[in-house]
Amino acid sequence: MATLSTTAKNILTNTEVIAINQDTTGLQGIFVSDNGSGLQVWAKNLNGKQSKEKAVVLFNRTVSSASMSIKWKDLNLVGKASVRDLWKHTDLGDLDSMYTATVPSHGVVVLKVVGSESKLQEML
Repeated sequence: MATLSTTAKNILTNTEVIAINQDTTGLQGIFVSDNGSGLQVWAKNLNGKQSKEKAVVLFNRTVSSASMSIKWKDLNLVGKASVRDLWKHTDLGDLDSMYTATVPSHGVVVLKVVGSESKLQEML
């Protein structure tokens, strides 16, 4: 541990990302989408199956950076949702229907999305 880089220490001790893993609901993330070229979206409910809180990972498996999006309808949310980037510890605001980010090659963007309203049926 003494020889870990600052970047590695920050990744391993990121309390917001650890909280996603340690969510008391115990649900695992599920596959939301794949564009067929290595851009994948994964998500999981936080704080219960019918919760409006979601953890989302935009995962770029390609050799170049790429623009990736998550639509609220794919998370079973309607209306605005607040978005937080958990790596950067930054609130990104209340967004109407989706979020788009540039994801580095072989990188991820980890988000917490809290919707204002969810659909009646269970998705995640």
